[in-house]
Amino acid sequence: MGHPSPKYSAELKQQAVRLHGERGGTYAETAREPGVDPGSLSDWVKRPTPRRRRQGTTPSRWRRTSAG
Repeated sequence: MGHPSPKYSAELKQQAVRLHGERGGTYAETAREPGVDPGSLSDWVKRPTPRRRRQGTTPSRWRRTSAG
């Protein structure tokens, strides 16, 4: 059927996320250098890290707002 998902090391994930943060651009552009899937990179960038959760600095689209 499908292909198994590649397993990336935590270090490679962190490197790719850091690279995306430093350079900006599209996920596809950033993903080429470390050789990761752009969709995976997108997931890693959007995923809140333990540090972000402690500091309350998750992206605004994750924050709940009260209606009314």
